[in-house]
Amino acid sequence: MRRTHLLSLALLGASTLAAGAAFAWAPLGGRWTVPADGVKYRVNENLSADMDDRTCLEGIQTGYAAWTGLPCTFMNWAYDGRTANRNWATSDGENIAVWFESAWPDGPSVLGVASPFTSAGGEIVDCDTKYNGQDHTWISPPVGTPEGTGGGQDVMGVVAHESGHCIGLGHTDVAGSTMLPAALPGLQSRSLGADDIQGACELYPSGGEIPDPDQPPPPPGTVEFGGDCAMEGCAGGLFCVNAGREQFCTRVCQADADCGDGFHCSALSGGGGSCARGEGPPRNIAGFGEACGAERQCDVGLRCVVDPTTN
Repeated sequence: MRRTHLLSLALLGASTLAAGAAFAWAPLGGRWTVPADGVKYRVNENLSADMDDRTCLEGIQTGYAAWTGLPCTFMNWAYDGRTANRNWATSDGENIAVWFESAWPDGPSVLGVASPFTSAGGEIVDCDTKYNGQDHTWISPPVGTPEGTGGGQDVMGVVAHESGHCIGLGHTDVAGSTMLPAALPGLQSRSLGADDIQGACELYPSGGEIPDPDQPPPPPGTVEFGGDCAMEGCAGGLFCVNAGREQFCTRVCQADADCGDGFHCSALSGGGGSCARGEGPPRNIAGFGEACGAERQCDVGLRCVVDPTTN
């Protein structure tokens, strides 16, 4: 079974959620059997053109490492070198991170996509991530740089989000979390929030103490649905998205009717979506029983299932 999880300026891939409902971390329905030496991942030979190779690689490694070393969890990502493999979303036993500087196959607003494969027994057996260098400028300042600074998309923060999907975490609406379904430009979510940590430790409990995050989550704001959140936070159950030159508060949805006039439900693979302004663009979407894969995603509420008898 394969599920794709998108990260964009407006939304970041999700598990199925009730529209408008407040929620904390959500499981995607699978987890790894973690070897003693960790779950290995490899990074493609070609990375972002916006920085030197070493800087981007270190940002990717730091993003994966955010989920490793927590005393309350035995989850462990282990870097396993570079690869020429670009076969993203293929259950080939090689967990790869791939950068696209051209021929990006998803929408221009999408920053990154995770594609975990889950066996019939609920074990994650493969998970690839890909990142959009065609439509976005990326940055990767050193660890310790204050969050909220910078003029591009942060490698470390986005990779931490996508690798969080790869360990089996869905989205949250808890402010300050890495697994929020939105990413604004600049340094965002470089440190795991309390809800992120809780999710990882419940999926992979080691019996150790659950640590407090370095920074408490910011309190909910007061801006309501559709309001400008450039200077003030969104009210509870909403999150701030960046759509071109404006920022506004939105919510998760299942269908256009959940969003109201002037908005549509921008669907995510794996179910659910986020309310976006205007009419939805035509989408190459597979319905029930139709072929799906990396080039054709399932409609809202459906999942792409790999039939092992055809492999």
